[in-house]
Formats: sequence, structure tokens, C-alpha cells
Amino acid sequence: DLIVIFSVWMFQVSHIAAKKLSANIPCQVLAAAKNLYALPLMGLLLLMYSNTIFIKPGLTLYGVLFYMGIIRYGISYLLWFLAIQKLPLAKVTAIALSYPALTLILSFIFGYDKLTLYNVMGLILSMLGAILLSKMMIKEVRNAK
Repeated sequence: DLIVIFSVWMFQVSHIAAKKLSANIPCQVLAAAKNLYALPLMGLLLLMYSNTIFIKPGLTLYGVLFYMGIIRYGISYLLWFLAIQKLPLAKVTAIALSYPALTLILSFIFGYDKLTLYNVMGLILSMLGAILLSKMMIKEVRNAK
């Protein structure tokens, strides 16, 4: 439980750091740096586990690596840092916090998941948390000025 709590907290800290860095560093450099630091580690893990049943070299593996590396992480982080640069951090954070709720809704719409009482309660709590955090951050920005 503590790992989950701290990872969400560090997610917020990374947003604040990215907002401050993006004032001086172009968003392309930030996105490239965020993606490239993991490249050696991913290569090492690929080599270490290349003989397991989970990772088999082939067209599917390279297609997934291309999708995850170039499209998912490359373009999405570029857009993310651009959004952090251009929008207030409170709005960007609220959008980022709502993605699990939106994932559940899309999963339900496409028939992959069923809405249960716990899912609906989690959906409501996560949206309330995003709204409250957004309001708190807006107040802090106003007080800082």
C-alpha cells in the first residue's frame, strides 16, 4: 500500500519538476531524456530474459517495442511535456489523475469490463480526488501570486 501511495505522490512531484524544467528546457529535450534513460535498462532486461517463454525475438516483439518506444512513450511524453508547458499544472494534473477512470469507462463501453459497486465507487472517488486536487492547486497558485 505504501508503494502505491508514494508512487502517486512521486507522480505529482515529477509534474512539478517538469513544469519548472520546461520553463528553461524545450519539451522535446525533456521527452527524449525521459525516454532515453530507460533504454539501456530495457536492453539489458531483454538480453537477460531472451530465453524465457515470455520474450521471444520476432516480428511481434519488435512491433511491440516500436509501438511502446516510439508511439506510446515518445509521442505521448512529447505531448505531455508540451501540455505541462502550455497549461496550468492544476489542469494537467487533474487530466492525468482521471485516466484510470476513463480507462474503466472505455473498458465498459467496449465490453471488456463490467461495472461493479467497487468500480463505480472507485470511479467516483478518483474523480473527486482529481477535482479536489485541482481546486487545491489553483488556490495555491493564486496565493503564491
